[in-house]
Amino acid sequence: MQVTPEQQDALTELINIGFGRAAATLSVLVGQRVLLEAPQVQILSIAELKSLIMPTATGKEIIVEQVFRGTLSGNSLLLMDSQSLSILVDMLTGGEGNEHAISDYDYEAMVEIGNILLNAYIGSLGNILKTQITFSVPELCREPIGDVLGHFETGETQSSYTLLVRTEFLFPSRSIKGYIVLIVGVSSLNDLFRAIKEVPVH
Repeated sequence: MQVTPEQQDALTELINIGFGRAAATLSVLVGQRVLLEAPQVQILSIAELKSLIMPTATGKEIIVEQVFRGTLSGNSLLLMDSQSLSILVDMLTGGEGNEHAISDYDYEAMVEIGNILLNAYIGSLGNILKTQITFSVPELCREPIGDVLGHFETGETQSSYTLLVRTEFLFPSRSIKGYIVLIVGVSSLNDLFRAIKEVPVH
């Protein structure tokens, strides 16, 4: 799919608004200021996404998945390696960013972080589409990232595209990287770009 520079800029700005809301929610949740770096957005086929992610995958990635339905329908994933997750949870709970073995609490925190980020992300897209979007309860994926993405290479999702969003959680002493992947069909993506063109984002 060909995306114009104007579409790319508008989509990035739209996602940035959603991430600002997510950062504000996280800040209230943990009682300290949390910033999210301006996102970098790429539109890729699922095969292109696998080619980009798999060479650096360690098998220790933590993935939260949330399904959404409406005019814009698809699947969203929050992806973070276990080391980054342990540091992020420590920072969010008032620590100095110390690494530790992943516990059940860390997994629960990852699901909650995913719920906040993915809802803000998808919600901002729903706002521009002026449509109601419903969300499933976010779930922790127990499979490696290659297997998770492989599920979207068959059946109806075979022709889907992905929006890969890279961002960083910014703290005074360090930053932690994370990825959000939005998997949508071509029709949903076209609807989104039509809406962005009709209602410019400011």
